Amino acid sequence: MNGELLVSGFGSGGYVLARAYNASEIFVGEQRPYGLDPNLLVIQVGSAGLIFAQYYKAGELGIPLDGLDPDLTVKGFGPLGFIFGQYYKAGELGVPLDGLNPDLEVIGAGFGSDGGTCLTFGTSYKASELGIPLKGLDPNLLIQGYCFRSDGQVRFTLGTSYRVGELGIPLQGLDSDLETRHIVITSDEWFIIVSVESDDTLSLIATGIEQEFTVTAGDVLQRDLDLSYR
Repeated sequence: MNGELLVSGFGSGGYVLARAYNASEIFVGEQRPYGLDPNLLVIQVGSAGLIFAQYYKAGELGIPLDGLDPDLTVKGFGPLGFIFGQYYKAGELGVPLDGLNPDLEVIGAGFGSDGGTCLTFGTSYKASELGIPLKGLDPNLLIQGYCFRSDGQVRFTLGTSYRVGELGIPLQGLDSDLETRHIVITSDEWFIIVSVESDDTLSLIATGIEQEFTVTAGDVLQRDLDLSYR
């Protein structure tokens, strides 16, 4: 980030800028993220990406939309993808839903390099309200986000932390008291539990194979970390 920016505040949400800057002024040299239009006005930058000084239409950002309706209002963009300026129904986004209930309210959307789609809901829904197969997942779990790939892998972001023993899926030797807010389910029924260890550190535990390691949240979000271990 450009060290000459005027900053009026800093917290868990990142830097709050003292005035609006063009996107091209935020990062030095080749650091300008994601091919974003350099003339967009930015008022905040942090781990969630850039928050704009005004709402833009998705088609005005200057980046690939992967089928997203170009008329949707966007207030921010970053590693997680698009942050909308209002709630939209999933069916209004213009992207494939892979069986997901089209009436769910969505506040954000992102797209992976593998062609996958990730949606962040405007409220937490029960798993049974999503309209998709749960593969043994407890239907009463609160879900805040859902991602799906063409190879059948799905990822759930839970609306609250749960112990592994509360998920309703096979544990395969995992500690039932492990707290998690994320689950990845691959097409062949392997489960990967992502536990939150701090604000910026995740511990990934893959069941069915002996693999466990710790990464930062940025590794997962910015490098599109492959969680299928294939």
